[in-house]
Amino acid sequence: MLFDKIKSLSQQSLIYGLGYVLSRFLAFLLLPFYSHLMPPEEYGALVLVYMFIAVMQIIYIGGLDIAFLRFYVAEPDETKKRILSNCFLATGAIALLLTLYFYNFPASVISIMFDSPPVKASLWVRIASGILLLDTLSVIPLFRLRGEKKATLFAVIKLSNVVINIAGNIVLVGMFHMGLTGALYANLISAAAQLLILLPFLLPYLALKIRLSTLKELWRFGLPNVPAMLFLYIIEFSDRKIIELTCINGLEEAGLYSAGYKMGMFMAIITTAFRFAWQPFFLSEAKNEGAEKTFARIFTYFFLATGFLFMLFVMFAADLLMMKLPLIKIAILDPGYWQGMAVFPVILLAHFFDGLYANFTVGIYIKKKTKLIPVIIGAGAVFNLSANILVIPRFGMMGAAWTTLGSFILMAWLLYTLINRHYPIPYEWGRILKFSIIWAIVMAIYFAFTPYIWVRFLLILIVPIMLYFANFFNQSEINRLKSTLKLAKDI
Repeated sequence: MLFDKIKSLSQQSLIYGLGYVLSRFLAFLLLPFYSHLMPPEEYGALVLVYMFIAVMQIIYIGGLDIAFLRFYVAEPDETKKRILSNCFLATGAIALLLTLYFYNFPASVISIMFDSPPVKASLWVRIASGILLLDTLSVIPLFRLRGEKKATLFAVIKLSNVVINIAGNIVLVGMFHMGLTGALYANLISAAAQLLILLPFLLPYLALKIRLSTLKELWRFGLPNVPAMLFLYIIEFSDRKIIELTCINGLEEAGLYSAGYKMGMFMAIITTAFRFAWQPFFLSEAKNEGAEKTFARIFTYFFLATGFLFMLFVMFAADLLMMKLPLIKIAILDPGYWQGMAVFPVILLAHFFDGLYANFTVGIYIKKKTKLIPVIIGAGAVFNLSANILVIPRFGMMGAAWTTLGSFILMAWLLYTLINRHYPIPYEWGRILKFSIIWAIVMAIYFAFTPYIWVRFLLILIVPIMLYFANFFNQSEINRLKSTLKLAKDI
């Protein structure tokens, strides 16, 4: 029974992960496309507009996305329609009011976004406000798909959004040479298309009635997520600006750091996919007897799987990124950026701890303790900003990487410490310690013998053997593995 639940969670995570990877890959294709069709200053303006959209999306939604997921999954079927209606109508009303404001008074944000506002800045803000409205209206139906564990449908819709966006860019930016304006219109069209696709999953479940008592409870749960997400932006982006301002050749080092940081997103993709599947899973599982033991076992397997993947990424990813492709004789990562790979393992480890943080959020949702989230992430942001100011001028991008790791470790530790008293989970710390010791030994040997690829392959192969002799696996896991191997052999 437990293995079946874990199998279902793994399948959902894999689907979300594949969808996320494909979406990010397709979106990444726009970067070289823009580089040939927009001058650097116009592309820089586009980045600023998208930063505005990303920050304002947090305000538009107001935390009702996580509130919807919490109550929609956990509450009985007869109240689901009321929860969906309240969340959708509230987010829609707020989004409409904010969009009307930005559409009529774009100058109120232009001076914040641009030092020297371009001629078309007002138009860009108006289009951005339309994108924000349409994206916000899509949030609740998308989260309903997550709550219903319809991972494949969710991934297909998100992929469709990206494909339509790329097609719009090819036409408006590539063929009609509309530049930044065309890129924003393409995004607006794809956001509208996504909402139209989602309407069948929204309208039959929508009642045009708001119950203030329900809305009050939803906001009490969701609003703390707003400052928390803003604090998270400080952790994610402040280091680049401090590198740029305090280091010799600051812009160059910020670019190298950003490249290495993006390579570290391999682990972020895994933790993001896990998050998408994990939240609906634990909210529905929490009602069952013995749920805490299930969560503890999943944490052990997550720690094992992501720790093993960390070893694979660190040992082999750099070689793959630096190798020359057979036909065109060009490296995947330009040699000018190889220096940035120094931060790669540290950023990978930071996102590993972000995955542990995601595991620890169980009690936050079940016990409705979201007020702790801005406190925890706020502490991480204060640490991050303070440490970056101190260490980046001396240690450059490596200082930024270690500070990022420290921030994620601090947040994971604070979350575990604060929530465990409200919702104790019997985590299998003995097994975690066994794997951690083996992990440390393997990585120490790797760093001592990095040039020898046969050593790396050997280390990966002996990890499961070391785990076996350390009595990491229990009898039920060994029996399950034997039956799986026997089935594979019979096939």
